[in-house]
Amino acid sequence: MTANLISACGPFIENPVDDMDVAVTGITITGPSIHGDVGSMAIGSTLQLTVTVAPANATDPSVIFISDNNDVATVTVDGIVTAVGEGTVTITVKSINNAEIGQTITLTVADEILGVNDAIDQAEAEIRKRK
Repeated sequence: MTANLISACGPFIENPVDDMDVAVTGITITGPSIHGDVGSMAIGSTLQLTVTVAPANATDPSVIFISDNNDVATVTVDGIVTAVGEGTVTITVKSINNAEIGQTITLTVADEILGVNDAIDQAEAEIRKRK
């Protein structure tokens, strides 16, 4: 960041201001199959979380990813979640420099997650079997 100062005796003087820290004030998590703070995954699938740190000019935007149940899903340092077992897991993303700043999402992991069309197809197939 550079501050321009006007001198009473002359032209503009550039004064570098490099020692100003800008703290992280918020974290947002997004990704496919995440709606608000919940999502779903099928066992064996992966999900890349996208993290947005505010403000954009934070001095250190580094975050840490934490899974509260590695038997259901693991998460890498890069935010890749792997579903490994059925259940519910909370993934937390926190600022490295301020653990009070973070966000959580809750993921439900099932043997198979059906899309709307797949669910309709299965329901229609079940009805045909009953006839």
